[in-house]
Amino acid sequence: MLSAGGLAGLREARAMKAPPGVSKMTGDLRINGAAAEIGALVRAGDTLTTGPESTGVFTVGDDAFLLRENSEIGLEGEDFSTRTLNVLAGGVLGVFGPKELTIETPTATAGIRGTAAYTTIETGRTYLCICYGRATLTSKAAFTMIEGVETIHHDAPRWIYGPGSEHPISPAHMKNHHDAELVMLEALVGRVPAFDMDIYGH
Repeated sequence: MLSAGGLAGLREARAMKAPPGVSKMTGDLRINGAAAEIGALVRAGDTLTTGPESTGVFTVGDDAFLLRENSEIGLEGEDFSTRTLNVLAGGVLGVFGPKELTIETPTATAGIRGTAAYTTIETGRTYLCICYGRATLTSKAAFTMIEGVETIHHDAPRWIYGPGSEHPISPAHMKNHHDAELVMLEALVGRVPAFDMDIYGH
């Protein structure tokens, strides 16, 4: 149980948004091919990559991202409003403000609104966990294969396969992302995860 002082501290932390751009990084993080540094701004239209043993944490408008090692993503939208997250390699955890947004991968499309998602690219398939919120998942191998998911706490991870699979969208287990990371990302944009609402007095 949290003490009154601890709860007040959590609420205060929630209210303190981080400055925009890159807030944490290890190793080699690049924005449009140029080496990034703490405080570097990230905008829609940018491409971000990480090298081996490298990570990056950054915000774009009311969205926040944790980019894993050996990853590449592209952001599409308008200035500081992301509308499409293209995940080209590796993995990324993202929390998103209340707007319609699309996640694109080589094998999948996910239409989401104001939620959180972890996406990983593997050979011939995509791992996608809608951590909380709603999404519509589509397999690019079978465009008639569409699944709507509504989750509260990592309830419906999915593998979404490329051509040749008998089951283009298949159940998966939660992997390689954690609640503490979601709490950290949401705090950067002044929010808390849906599963923590009761703790924070909502």
